[in-house]
Amino acid sequence: MCYNINMKYNKFDFEQFFNYFLQYGNVHAIFVTPDGYNLGDYERRIRVNWIRLYPHQIDLLTEHGFEWKTPKPNFVVRAYERKNGFDFNKFWAHYLMYGNVIQTFVCPDGYKLGYYEMKIKDSLVSLTDAQKQLLIEHGFSWKHNFHFKYKEFLEYFNQYGNVKKDFVTPDGYRLGYLEYRIRQNELKLADYQKQELNDIGFNWGARRKRRKTNNVDI
Repeated sequence: MCYNINMKYNKFDFEQFFNYFLQYGNVHAIFVTPDGYNLGDYERRIRVNWIRLYPHQIDLLTEHGFEWKTPKPNFVVRAYERKNGFDFNKFWAHYLMYGNVIQTFVCPDGYKLGYYEMKIKDSLVSLTDAQKQLLIEHGFSWKHNFHFKYKEFLEYFNQYGNVKKDFVTPDGYRLGYLEYRIRQNELKLADYQKQELNDIGFNWGARRKRRKTNNVDI
């Protein structure tokens, strides 16, 4: 029988584990499936021999591509998670409920699903191959789906003016990013809208850095 030296995991079920592994493949140690199975932790425990397997089970895993060496930590994923609190399981639960949404969409419980979908599309969130495949199988759209609301943008611009590309308002509106896209002509505006922006000081050129000498802008 397979067994684990940690009593917390003394009911390890190889068949159950194998079915999950076939579905998700090799994952990082903190990965938990949408239904709560600690697949990443079980894979880690198998690799360090905390869960001992029969030879035929080892052969079966090897045949299906199990990585016996501990994968290198995904520093991109963990650094982003520490900084921004991205949680794939939380994202997955909301995505299953609402699907592909526009970038400004916020769920009724306050979760910024559109924002995180955009982060994934821009590769600012690094996913495992299994996670990517899971999203593909459930219809995730890798193309941006942004519905630009000019009046909303105008209100924010009137409040904050010309800002840096990475500027985000306190309530989460990506004003800097939208200004950048307008300057790059990625967001099409009508002539009257362009004129309206001209009248209130929109900077159509690249935003130049300001130098200061004796606290005086030059």
